[in-house]
Amino acid sequence: MPLRRPAPPPVRAPAVEASVRGSPNGERTLPMPLVPMAILLLTLALVALPTPCLAAGDVWFENSTTKVFRDDPPGGTKVAHLTAAANEVEAVQLVVRAGEQPLRAVNVQVSDLVSAEGARIGSDHIEILRVAYVYLPAHKREYPDALPPWAPCDIPAGQNQPVWLDIHVPMGALPGTYRGTVTLQSAGVLLQGLPLELTVWHFALPQTPRSRAAFGVYTQGIEAQHHVVAGSPQYEALLARYYEMLVAHRATPRAWPTDWSRMRPRATSMTRG
Repeated sequence: MPLRRPAPPPVRAPAVEASVRGSPNGERTLPMPLVPMAILLLTLALVALPTPCLAAGDVWFENSTTKVFRDDPPGGTKVAHLTAAANEVEAVQLVVRAGEQPLRAVNVQVSDLVSAEGARIGSDHIEILRVAYVYLPAHKREYPDALPPWAPCDIPAGQNQPVWLDIHVPMGALPGTYRGTVTLQSAGVLLQGLPLELTVWHFALPQTPRSRAAFGVYTQGIEAQHHVVAGSPQYEALLARYYEMLVAHRATPRAWPTDWSRMRPRATSMTRG
């Protein structure tokens, strides 16, 4: 008759002590199996995770030389690393892609940029613009081109909307690495915040550009695209903004039909007289 080995004793999961509030006399401890405890903690952690507000959409950074089309696949850059001299303008694009549902009233804000030493580049030095699309019949598609001022907008489902960030580094900015946050909202609800990092070099660009240039402005296009009449106050204000944009980016216009004294002093290669 074969001998049967005795059955091994049941293996019990190690217990951990879980403190719970008990009687008014104080706290009491109850043993709790480790495995159920781990499952409980995992469940609580999953519940605590924020629900993705983008609903399978995405947001990422692109450099300023990239044309981002509405149907381009998402990128993977989640942190913007920029470098610039003092008195220089550096740009980057934040691309917002809607998921299965459109995003409503999308807004973008940028915080102040602050260095570890406490130096600060205020958010008033950061211009937020919308990358607008222009339909080109020859290519039978829309191309990203114009940069109107940013205003909250809707983003259709499955489409990209780039946001252009122009950072104007002040002349007196101290060298170092400045950090801030770009926040994205939809209908007043915070969707995501992405870090923005700017390294300022130990030198500044001169106020007067050393290279001569002659950029033109197609004034008839201002009339046609903005639906204003030449010579009207609205037309003159828009024309001045176009020339201010050229000067701010160190591009000297070939003509100067606006009030010269309104521009930053010695900010262009044009000389008086």
